[in-house]
Amino acid sequence: MGTVKASALAGALFGSMIIGAWVGPYFADRAQAFGDGDIHLTSPPAEVPAPSTPAKPEAKTHAGRARAAAASSAAVQTPRILLDNPKLVRRLKPMLTDGAKMNVVASGFRNSEDLAAAVHAARNTKVPFMVLKHEIVDEGRSLVAAIHVVKPTADASLEADLARSEARADLASIR
Repeated sequence: MGTVKASALAGALFGSMIIGAWVGPYFADRAQAFGDGDIHLTSPPAEVPAPSTPAKPEAKTHAGRARAAAASSAAVQTPRILLDNPKLVRRLKPMLTDGAKMNVVASGFRNSEDLAAAVHAARNTKVPFMVLKHEIVDEGRSLVAAIHVVKPTADASLEADLARSEARADLASIR
């Protein structure tokens, strides 16, 4: 194989790797958005800071092991948003755009009340839900701050309170 052919082959291989790294995340997100409809979501595990001083080891008794297991599971446990309740899905779905996948909509929220409050706030303020979700989930803002950012003319505190009360009413009615 000549030098020209070898360098062309190496360039093509390198170029395909670059393109794969560039478009790979797009296809991964798209596959997740159009997944199998699984709507049991868990938020990603929170980072647990390492203790600054080493902890004293528990006694090797049954009670000590049980306490250690409970402490480690409490640190790893994350809140879940269960959308398998068809009543909740029926309540929230009409407030979202047509074709919205509930597993994508709910990802990133801590609980069902936060999700429902964001959906209600988006509807009440006439702001696209995904814009409001971005401010809350990705930017780490509170509902009030997110409303203020996406719609500065709105009374953010009043809108957030209204959305939270509507969300609580929704959740109370489905129980």
